[in-house]
Amino acid sequence: MINRTQSERWSEAWRYGLFIGLGILSFWACQRTDNDQNKPLKNAIPATNPTRGLVVELEQTKHWSTIFTFYKVKPAADKLLNQLTTTVAPSLNSSKPVNQPEPVVVGMKDNHLLVLPKHEFDTRYFINGKEAGKEAVNRLAYNQVKELFVMQQIENPDLSDKYKADPQSFRLLIETSENALPSTHERQAYANMLTAAALTDNIYGKSFMYTMNSLLEAMFFHNKKTLVERRKDDYLKVLDEAKSDVYITINGLEATPNDVETVHVREVLRVYTREQPYYDWMRADESRIPRFELHIQTEPKRAQRDSSYYVFSPFYQGDF
Repeated sequence: MINRTQSERWSEAWRYGLFIGLGILSFWACQRTDNDQNKPLKNAIPATNPTRGLVVELEQTKHWSTIFTFYKVKPAADKLLNQLTTTVAPSLNSSKPVNQPEPVVVGMKDNHLLVLPKHEFDTRYFINGKEAGKEAVNRLAYNQVKELFVMQQIENPDLSDKYKADPQSFRLLIETSENALPSTHERQAYANMLTAAALTDNIYGKSFMYTMNSLLEAMFFHNKKTLVERRKDDYLKVLDEAKSDVYITINGLEATPNDVETVHVREVLRVYTREQPYYDWMRADESRIPRFELHIQTEPKRAQRDSSYYVFSPFYQGDF
């Protein structure tokens, strides 16, 4: 210690000083984090009406997240409540929305809102900040809807011991207008989404594949995702609700619903079906494509098998 040079003593002092400084910075950062967590969330939209006020109130609990919004954004004023989960509807000429919120708890039929059965009992409804029944929602004409928010309950581990989960995990909040609102491109795009939601559970599209046995089972239980049904003579038939809006191929060649009726169920090798995303078929321009696709692969030799070869299926009683 006595023999250390002055430079060595300065070096050691710097090390001690740096260690103490880092400790102070760490303590300050922890205090700042705690203070930030205790602060209320900054409102992303002003609570200018009862519906927005309720949205902000739920967001402040840190147990609710907005998954779907429909409201007019004022220039340089309102911002999206949740940039990652808020949907922006497509324009009439765009290919798809920015985000794809799920689940969708409300649709539209005959220009009126429609509570969707799938989430009818796990959703609470609010109109102009006051709780309402589903019948009141169904009576709302679309041109009365000024703003609409769908919120979903989320788990927050930091607050789990202080919060009792609500068994109804969705909120539909609607602000109405006394006067009918004019139709705009944006409102029409939202109308397309809501109309599609009333028609299908797969508004963003979905594909399915069936073998012969799984197709027989699905048709036995009248699963409409197959797009076909079995006639009494065991030949296939395109479902009536899909017949006018489906693109069909058989073994890679374009076909018609009448061609499908020439395919016997025991000839089926694979069936591929697809419902397209709503923004590809819920439109009225030249870019529209059929809502459904049906692709059938057959194995003709199956139709000529003799009785020494059997395929067992509880859903088929014919001669294999």
